[in-house]
Amino acid sequence: MQFWDRYFYYPPNSLKEEIQSKTYQVEMDFIDKLHLIIQNGIQKKEIKPLNARSIAVGFYNMMIGLSMGVRFYSDERIDEEIKHCLDVFISGIQSE
Repeated sequence: MQFWDRYFYYPPNSLKEEIQSKTYQVEMDFIDKLHLIIQNGIQKKEIKPLNARSIAVGFYNMMIGLSMGVRFYSDERIDEEIKHCLDVFISGIQSE
């Protein structure tokens, strides 16, 4: 993770545009896939009829934030943080 952080946040000038472009493309591909999964859940009435793209972006950004915590917390603590975040997120979107 430290290698990635170093090269993402402080890339050499010769690689900066390529790293940012590739990272953005991977992010958009992942969000697109999440969007389809969430739309399917909405159609099956498993997920509240909210904006599927917004849910996908929210989930993605929650996971990015949690991944940054890996550097600062013990394995036990990060597992607990992930569980709490997912519990709150799921309870917010889960159909009743």
